[in-house]
Amino acid sequence: MKLKIDSLKEQLEGASDADRVDILNKLSGAYFDQSATTALEYSKEALDLARETGYRQGEAVALRGIGNIYHLLGDYAEALPNYQASLEIEKELNDVSSIAGVLNNIGMLHAVTGEVERALEVNMEAMNLLEGTDDKSGVLRIILNNIGNNYMQLGDYDKSLEFYKRSLTISEEMGDQRGAAFSLSNTALVFQNQGKFDEAVKYYQKALDIRRKLEYKHGLASTLLKMGNCIMESGETSRAREYLEEGLRIAEEENFRDLVKDGLQWISIVLEREENYKEALDYHKRYTELQQALYNEENSRTIARMQAQFDLEQKTVEIEALEAKVRERTAELTRKNEELESEITERKRAELALRESEKKYRAIFESFQDIYYRTDMEGLITIISPSISQYGYAPNEVIGRPITDICQNPSDREMLIPKLLKEGFIRDYELQLQAKDGVTFTTSLTARVFKEDDQPAGMDGVLRDITERKRTEDTLRESEEHLRNVINGLGPYMFVSLLTPEGILIEANRPALEIAGLKAGDILGKPFEDTYWWDYSEAVKLQLRDAIRRAAGGEPSRYDVDVHVGENRFITVDLSLQPLRNEKGKIIYIIPSAIDITERKRAELALRESEKKYRAIFESFQDIYYRTDMEGLITIISPSISQYGYAPNEVIGR
Repeated sequence: MKLKIDSLKEQLEGASDADRVDILNKLSGAYFDQSATTALEYSKEALDLARETGYRQGEAVALRGIGNIYHLLGDYAEALPNYQASLEIEKELNDVSSIAGVLNNIGMLHAVTGEVERALEVNMEAMNLLEGTDDKSGVLRIILNNIGNNYMQLGDYDKSLEFYKRSLTISEEMGDQRGAAFSLSNTALVFQNQGKFDEAVKYYQKALDIRRKLEYKHGLASTLLKMGNCIMESGETSRAREYLEEGLRIAEEENFRDLVKDGLQWISIVLEREENYKEALDYHKRYTELQQALYNEENSRTIARMQAQFDLEQKTVEIEALEAKVRERTAELTRKNEELESEITERKRAELALRESEKKYRAIFESFQDIYYRTDMEGLITIISPSISQYGYAPNEVIGRPITDICQNPSDREMLIPKLLKEGFIRDYELQLQAKDGVTFTTSLTARVFKEDDQPAGMDGVLRDITERKRTEDTLRESEEHLRNVINGLGPYMFVSLLTPEGILIEANRPALEIAGLKAGDILGKPFEDTYWWDYSEAVKLQLRDAIRRAAGGEPSRYDVDVHVGENRFITVDLSLQPLRNEKGKIIYIIPSAIDITERKRAELALRESEKKYRAIFESFQDIYYRTDMEGLITIISPSISQYGYAPNEVIGR
């Protein structure tokens, strides 16, 4: 972009008047997304030169550019007259495509200010101008799509589908695959709003196929997420996750943060419906953090736009003041009168700017979802945001009352203000609020003591509702506690632990600790092979390390091994190490489990000793002992048969 701007500035040198106007308009467009103030300066310079030289087309383009900049700044009252002035010139020049384009701008302006029916009326006028013409610019497709949007906003889905279809037809005829995908996606959204999920998925799939082919990453991620959301609404959570996770992955790779936010929110809902509360909470936390970051950035952009608008107004004031001084020099006799008029004009402008600024900041204040409040030093509320109404209170009901009046717990009332006055600032302080109807909500409070003239003047803060988050955390905590109780209650001879894939011990059940007289603090956080149970032998440690390594690679292990459970005391266990995978197949834990087989081993040893003793007796017989089956075939015979020249295996089976 910098190279383009530098190239345009070089072209200004020696350019004719008409070319200079066109280049100035292009420079305004190049600065549009970077600096609204600079863009407006170039558009105004282009406008002045176009009017001076009678270049009407350049004048119309400059007016339209000025309208776009004021639209961007949110100054819709200033944007509209510039669009209308541009429209009058385009009508004079009879440029049908440009007339339709300006009407489209005006239609979008009405839509964003909530005048949807007026927007529809203007867009229909633009459509009627272009229908029947050989429109190669694609403006008609865009207008038809905007008309579809207007009808969807008005709830007329049949009309909305009609215009999306017409827009799609034009895109296909022009070979505009990107435009076709846009119309298909909008069509799918209408069907989704109607609850026709199968139809919606069909159109999302068509849009998805096109965007995959075009490698249009933002559109691809957006379509995957919308399709996943649609499938989720139809109740197919498992299938929905496939699309949502792919869409989220692309959005994260390309840093499409608005789409990342949607993906995190929808996946958390899917996980919650699948009762996977732990992962649902993780995704919800990430969604909440990103939503707050985007909210803060949007506030910063809003303030920046307001500052840009203020800078423009200040420059206008400065120019007028300079003109007043020129008039003073050329008309000394009327100087004092002109100064007075200038002063009055500036005062009115300043008052107007102040009212507009106050109006904009009030709009931001009134749109807060969290509750902002301010108190005096006695803790009496002096300001509170309208969002308090979500708890059943009107702002004027609580202004003048202590902030602690809406706290549920007396201890909070007694501790909150003294704590704040002592520390000057508190963050993420958990507070129970009581709504007007008696329902209790859990909130997170961040507050500070503010100063005026370097003296404490009061306290202000923000309350955020975290009731749902706390409920999810409590559910997860109860689930984990239940699982821990189950593992601890498996019996005195069943030992279960939990390792990271690196072999670090992070959990052990009660029987495993009690049999060796250990406490959790003695072993947790250590490599498993370095714990008390295995400290008697380096060979045992090496065998265990190898088993952990293989389990981390996905290969289970099982073998018998002695465990150290006290001074010179050991038991024999049947040890198993199993890898635990998440739903994506990634190994996240290793689960060692062991059963005490000491008594079984002792019984096996006693049996072998007994068998050895009786075999010695059997082999020492001088007489010949034998056994046959029912057919008389020899099945057993003592070694003493050898005194007759036979080996035992020569006669067995005969």
